Amino acid sequence: MLDNALGIASALAVILSGLAIFVFVARRRKNAIEHEGFVRAETGDGALASLTKSLFDAAPIEIHEKEDKSGRSWLAFVDTGDSEASGCALLVFPLEGHDGRTLVLIRSGRRIPEVFHRLQGGLFNWSVPLDDSETSTLKGTGWFAYGLPDQPQPSSFTERVFRAVHVPGSNRLLGIAVVDAYLAVWTDADRIKTLLATAPLVRSAIQMENA
Repeated sequence: MLDNALGIASALAVILSGLAIFVFVARRRKNAIEHEGFVRAETGDGALASLTKSLFDAAPIEIHEKEDKSGRSWLAFVDTGDSEASGCALLVFPLEGHDGRTLVLIRSGRRIPEVFHRLQGGLFNWSVPLDDSETSTLKGTGWFAYGLPDQPQPSSFTERVFRAVHVPGSNRLLGIAVVDAYLAVWTDADRIKTLLATAPLVRSAIQMENA
């Protein structure tokens, strides 16, 4: 009888401990978002939904937006369908002067095998790896570049995007994409503070000497 009671007490302690950690993480994420001036959006933005669909083949499950002197931006959370991950969080900014330019950078420990381009949705349905001759500056960084087939981009543009992988904190990001005059920067959902600190630096690097 005593052993059973101890077992139940131990199980309850584990459950309560897990709930306490969940509440702590949720509160810390909420505080970080509010500290940066983002507010929860009641309705989604059509352009944002289209962007997340093209990148992840998924719709945002939570959206926050902010309007300040640098313009409008969105913070979105997406369920990427990976049961072992917490999903991803992305910051999205409009980019003036980049209409018709598309370039995606993915950070990985190795080049993504060709077979996955046939199995995964989202950006892997429409993008192709850039030729090695176009991405020599990315060699050894863990970042790989993808773009639209048969649509080369100006070297001045690709150089600015490639430069973004060297900003502080970029090694904790998962992706950077310029699609239809929007910049999206994303990482794991539990690295929200890294995203909030790093994404504006990525935007600054890409917008420099805009051409």
